[in-house]
Amino acid sequence: MKLKIMNQYNIDIEKHPKKKLFLLNECEKAKKTLSANNKTNIILEYLTDDDRIFKEEITRDYFNEKTKKHVNKIITLIDDCLKDYDIKNIHKIELLGGSMRIPSIKKSIENKLKLDLSYSLNADESISKGSVIYGALHSYLVKIKDYHIENIIQDNIYVDFDGKKVQILNKNTVLPVKKIIKITLK
Repeated sequence: MKLKIMNQYNIDIEKHPKKKLFLLNECEKAKKTLSANNKTNIILEYLTDDDRIFKEEITRDYFNEKTKKHVNKIITLIDDCLKDYDIKNIHKIELLGGSMRIPSIKKSIENKLKLDLSYSLNADESISKGSVIYGALHSYLVKIKDYHIENIIQDNIYVDFDGKKVQILNKNTVLPVKKIIKITLK
């Protein structure tokens, strides 16, 4: 999009922060519209001093082509997260955030995980509900249905002693954990 504007109007959008912000806002609107429709328009007013209007039609196919590398990056992140876990132990997946409603992302994740995905919560509600459940689990005043939450270390933990790197906790260790380390100094 930036190249098209540069070629058509001879404007380097990077040197004009306000115009760049207008473009980013229009692109965000287009992303949301293309989640439900097959095409939309990006319209930028006041792009030039002579008040010409930039108007460009964007199709979902064009959008999917331009975002394919980002979709592949999401699938790679999912692979990294699940390489040490059995997918059969996952019963439900709730996707959060505006980009999770993009059809190409939804389809790629469904194909990868072979699970039905849910989009019923927004991010703020999820954080609130998770906090309430966590608080209720640790409260002696509230009785709730059996529910299990685990905190897991995402990476190996190392400590450096005099230039020697020592692994003290393994990836996927469930917290809390207690480990006694004996260090002998010369």
